[in-house]
Amino acid sequence: MALMAGKKFKGTSEMKKRVLAIALCGLFIANAAQAVDVTRSLTIVGKVTKKLRSANAGCSVELEHSQLDLGRHYLPSLPLQSITVPKSNILYPNTARLVGSCTNASGGAMAIKFVGTADSNFGNAFVNASTSNTAAKGVGVQVYSTNRTIIKPNVDTVPALNQKYPFYVAMIQLRGAAAPTAGSVQTSITVQVERL
Repeated sequence: MALMAGKKFKGTSEMKKRVLAIALCGLFIANAAQAVDVTRSLTIVGKVTKKLRSANAGCSVELEHSQLDLGRHYLPSLPLQSITVPKSNILYPNTARLVGSCTNASGGAMAIKFVGTADSNFGNAFVNASTSNTAAKGVGVQVYSTNRTIIKPNVDTVPALNQKYPFYVAMIQLRGAAAPTAGSVQTSITVQVERL
């Protein structure tokens, strides 16, 4: 201690430079790790009784609810696919939000698409993916805009105004499929980022 008191320690300046370099490297690595699009899956569960291109790097979707329980509904009260507008008591709200670097370099709008296994007859509903012995037959899930327009799986893209898109989900009776039967309903919908 006595020997160093009369001298200025030269390592302080060099140490500060090294700490700054390490901090900057960490920042660049963190930014590089975040420059990947991330999709989110929406798991739908419920019970029925007698339910264009990839976006810019670094943009991801967050869902207000990543899992929705659509509850129990009396089978005859479910709307028919593509015909009846659902009653408000069977519509379940959710919101998709874009987070991160969600800009379109070409100047177009940012949008989202709902992706999953669609029914084979009309293609505008998601099928019941439940394979249990108690799975409902002839029942699917539809996604609706806030004005109750059907959003077609794997086809329709909807603009994410102000970086978000509110939507509804409801169980429906599939037309042209097996006669509906009571049972469990489950489907998985991937919400992905698109640019228009």
